[in-house]
This record gives sequence, C-alpha cells and structure tokens, in this order.
Amino acid sequence: MMEQTNFSTLLTFSKFRFSLFLLQGAAIASEEESEQQEALAFLAYLNALQVSELSEFLDGVWDFNADYPNASRYIRGSKLRIDFTKYPNIPELAILELKAAFMIILKALSGVPAEGQSVSANKKPPKPNSLITDYECGLRFLDKVYSVAAIELGKEHVDRELISIQCLSAHFYAAAAEDFDYVYDGNTEKLFKLLKSGYLQANVFGANLPLVDFTKLKWKVLGGKHRPAKDAEKKSQVLPNTVFEISSQMASLSIVDFLDAMGENVIDTASLKRRNAKDYFPAQMNGLNPLKFNLYVYNRLVNKGFSKEEASRLLDSDVMGSSNLFSMNANYAVRQYAKITGSPFNDEFRLYMNFVNYSCLYIIGQYTGMRPSEYAELLASSSLRPDGRYWVLASNVSKHQDNLVELFDDFWLAIPIVRDAVRVCQLISKYKNNDYIFSNVDTVAFGEQGKPFSAGATKLTLEKFFERILPPETFEELDFNAYMMRHTLAYQLYRADLGLPFISHQLKHFGEIVGVGHSDRGFSKTTLLYGEIADRISKGGGARKTKGRSLRQDAEIESIQQRFDPDGSYAGVNAEAHRESLRKVFRGYMASGHTKDDIFEAMLDQHIAVINVGSGFCYGGGADEFDSSLPCIGGLRCNPNRCQNAIVSKANAPAWRDVYYQNKAMLGNPAYAHTHAQNKAAMEEAYGVLQLLEEEL
Repeated sequence: MMEQTNFSTLLTFSKFRFSLFLLQGAAIASEEESEQQEALAFLAYLNALQVSELSEFLDGVWDFNADYPNASRYIRGSKLRIDFTKYPNIPELAILELKAAFMIILKALSGVPAEGQSVSANKKPPKPNSLITDYECGLRFLDKVYSVAAIELGKEHVDRELISIQCLSAHFYAAAAEDFDYVYDGNTEKLFKLLKSGYLQANVFGANLPLVDFTKLKWKVLGGKHRPAKDAEKKSQVLPNTVFEISSQMASLSIVDFLDAMGENVIDTASLKRRNAKDYFPAQMNGLNPLKFNLYVYNRLVNKGFSKEEASRLLDSDVMGSSNLFSMNANYAVRQYAKITGSPFNDEFRLYMNFVNYSCLYIIGQYTGMRPSEYAELLASSSLRPDGRYWVLASNVSKHQDNLVELFDDFWLAIPIVRDAVRVCQLISKYKNNDYIFSNVDTVAFGEQGKPFSAGATKLTLEKFFERILPPETFEELDFNAYMMRHTLAYQLYRADLGLPFISHQLKHFGEIVGVGHSDRGFSKTTLLYGEIADRISKGGGARKTKGRSLRQDAEIESIQQRFDPDGSYAGVNAEAHRESLRKVFRGYMASGHTKDDIFEAMLDQHIAVINVGSGFCYGGGADEFDSSLPCIGGLRCNPNRCQNAIVSKANAPAWRDVYYQNKAMLGNPAYAHTHAQNKAAMEEAYGVLQLLEEEL
C-alpha cells in the first residue's frame, strides 16, 4: 500500500477551487500573480498525485488491486476498481471534488466522522472495496440528478454553473428519484451520508450540500426494507448464480471427501477429482477415519441413554469387534483414542460433522427438484433405489394429481452426487438415531422416535450452511427459503437449455436421462431437453415470476444480456467493434425514450435468446471473408488468443474455468502422464482467456 504518498493538500481542497477552472482553459479571476502560481502548483500536484500503485489522481479509472495483493478472491478484480468515466452527466470538476473526498475518507487523514457523530469518534478507515461499492451506488444516482438538471436548465448551463454538487438544488434529487430505474435500497444514499460530514462540506465542497431526506423521496423502484408489504412477493426466489456455484462446489467436495476418508465407494468420481485438484481435505484435517467415526457414534448413542448392547445393534458386531476401544466405557474410549492419535473429539469435529450433514441436505434439495414437503419424508435407509438404467429417490408423499411424468412426481432422478449424499446420510443417521434425512443433527434419545424437520427448520439449517461458505456480505444479502432450491434448479436448467455454460458440472448429469427407455416411461431425445426437465420441475410448484416473467423468461433475459449488452465485457480483436455496433443500436432506441431494460424486454418478446446463433460476433459486424487459416470450429475453441476474429463474453468464463480445473486434475493423475504436455497447454489457453475477461481463478 502507498502510505508514503502526501495527501495533505487534499485536506484543504476547497481553498484551491478556482484553480480547477484551468482544467477547462478558463482564466483565473485574480490579479495576484502569487495566486496564479499557487493555482498552477495545485494543478501540478493533482497531476502527479498517486492514489494507488496503478493509478494517478487524474486517471479515469482507479485500480487498488496491486495495493492489496492478499485480498480475498471474492474481492480481487472489479471490486477493487472504480471507473469515474461511467457517469457522463456529472461535470468534470464535480468528479474531481468527489475524488478528493474519496481519498480523504479512504486514508482517514482528517478523522472524518460519519454524519451525526462526534468529531472525536474513533472509527477505522473503510476498506477500499466497501467505499467503492458506496461510491458506485451514489454516483449512479448523482448522474441521474445531473441528467435531470441538464434537461431543465440545459447541459451548457449545468457544466458552467453547477460544477460542484453543493450547487444542486434539492428538487433535482426529488425529480431524479421519480425516474431512477435502479432499485432504491440502503446503499443508494450511503455516499451522500459520507459527503455530508462537516469536514468535507467545509474543506472540499466549500459549502453545505442540500438537505435531502432520501427516505421521503418518491422512488420509482423500491427495494429491501423500503419495499411495501404488498410487493414482498416480487423478491427473487432463485439463488444468485455465484451462490449456486459456490454452494454446489463446496457441498459436493465435502460429501465425496467424507466418503473417501471413510473408505466408501464414491459414485461422483468427477467431484473426487476436483477435490484432489483443489487440495480440499477437511476430513483429513479433522482426523476422520472409520474408527474415529464409529467411536463418535458409540459415544453419542451412550450419552443419549443407549446401553453398550443397544449401541452394538446399531453399529453391528463387526464394528464393535474391530477395536478393543469398544470394550471400554464410551467416554473413556474417545479420550483414549484422542490420547493415542492426537485427534480429539472436540467441538471443532462436531461442527465439521454438522457441516457435512448440511452439505448433504443442500445437494439433495438442490439437485432433485423436490418440494419441502416431499424431501421432508425421505428416509436414509430406503428412499434411494435403482430404476432401470438410472437411480431415483422415492418419497412417501402421495399427491392428488395425475402422474404425467412419474420421474418428477413420485420419483426424482438421483444423479451421482445425490447418491453419494444419501450414502453419507445413511452413515450419519447412526449417531442421529433418526432415519429421516431432513432432520435435526442432535441424537434422538433411546426409546424415542425420530422425526423430520418441522416447518421452517430446513431454512434455518441451510442458512447455517450458507453462512459457513459464503462471504459475509453475500450471506447478509441472501434471503433464503426452502422453495428456492427447487426454483433455482429449474432456472439453471433453463439457462443450460439456452446454451449458457454450466455453472455447476452437476447439471450435466441430468442429460443422462435423455433417451433412456423404461418399460413404464420413456423419454425422447428430441422432446426432453434441459428446458423440458425444468418445465416438469416447476410444474405446480409455484415457480415465481418477476414483473410478470417466468423462470424461463428470466433465463432468456440473462442470455440476451450476456450476448447483447453494449456495456458488457467481451474479449477479442473485434470485441470493441461488436460492442460499438451494439451501442449504435441501443443509442437509437434510447434516444426515442426507451431504457436499456425496455430493449432487452423487446428482444425477449422476439425470442432472441432462443433463436440467436451468434452471427456477426466473430467479425464484429464486419464483412465475412473466407480465411482458410482460421480454426472456425466453434465451441470453446473460439479463443481470442488464438483467432483474430474470436469474441467471447463473461458468459463463457465458467466453461473456461472448468477447462482449467479439469486439466489441472489430470496433471495429478499418473494414468494421464502421457498427456501432461497437452494438459498444461490447455490450462494455459484457459488461463489466457480468463485473464482477458478479468476473471479470477
């Protein structure tokens, strides 16, 4: 971090306000040569001021990534970068004020207190990623405020007379709120609360900012705690893609790692390879092995009133005879084991076992499409069964409707990781003394009957899972309920049907049922695709709609945005030509009064996401001249590092990450020693594309 940079001059920014006119070529209204020299010196100071390792004060984009090399992977990249050029309506001189305020707040050079707090308040300086988030939300609204002012007064007048945000009248804020297309939530006014500190108003802006109560403005779109109760049903019922990706990966790896440590057969070998490639061994870290697990079961059962003979019945005689430790008192046995091996049965081990259980519940709920009432009846001992060439889960629920497709009514497809999850639940059920898969982690006392979760317990339990694996800020924003897993699965299958790359490799296993015949039910390769499976899952399940859209339409909107957003990220020689072509189209419609969202909705109505085949991407809209040297074979081979005409967007990033990790896993497998050179080359190809897309590994 650049602690040696001198920011002290910024603390009296308003003193040099008239100097800023030089940036627009205006003469300084001063007869004193000394003041002119002082102004020129201030401009030279700004020009040379380094705000980070990579950025100077007058740069349009500030990048703090090099200053925080050890930042979490969830923060690195765009979250440590702010682009001041994205707000064209804010005058240049106002941007300079906001930049000065940013650095003063970030460096805490003045001990700037929050609005309403004492000057002596002892407050840690904010982290740059947090301040950038506040700034981006605030600048987005401020850009709208200036846009409203320009419509009323004219752009020339605004650029000449309203160069500071303290010059804006309060009524511009009110008008902007009524036409602000983004959701108003708790983040919108955070920047303005920071800027209203007495120090910044006096020493940066030179006057007080207008008094505006954001909570009393008539916002066009309300969100979060500001949303009226009648709009509550409009909140998302689908897990964000990033949450789905992290949750699927962590749960899958934890399940196969547990089974491997227990010496059990692992069905989902692909996840096991990923576990090895990522060096993720929590079972090993917690000393898990069959003996420790069985001693753990033995101890928990005895502590809940089981006699040694009764515990032996649940563990079976082979286990009880496997070690002389089982001949001892249970509490003494676990202490002896810990003493001999150095691996204790402490609270950390208990929490690890709980997490494995939570992972199983998430995988089963996420990758079957069951309703909460259906998976609540699943029994570890009997629910999983073979059915022809595939495996299914059977629930005890009997519904009063025709079984048009039994697979998603009474039986649910059990892909490999689901089968592994059920096997883990069978093992865990020994110490839970409860055959219900969706049940409490506590051991049921001897003589009592195990019960499934009561209403709402699944939500509370899986929230513990999410809290364990998600970044704190992501978890805080997650408004989870038990039905979300069903809706999320349908949504992700719709995404797959539209050609968006798989976020989770587990979804690929759903393709196994396409074309699989059965004496009682058959599936056609031409009729049962991912989208149709999603239709089956969402049928009768109350699949949520947003602004009148179905889950399928939401997926189509995402597909359109990934491919046709003029402000999106694209990589390749012709990427800018592609982006500029989109901008021309969008500018024309927006000049007629349409918003970007309006255009996306119109494309949705025309089913662009379904019928688009990507024509024009490769050549950025230019002429298509035949070139025999280009490897135009499509798919992931469309590599901007290889082909001068290739263009890819962030929609391709998950698939490129998959290429990277699959080949990394093969590097560690002696059976593929003869392909190591190709594996390394593939990893380098994938890494290069991900760098162009500013994606982290």
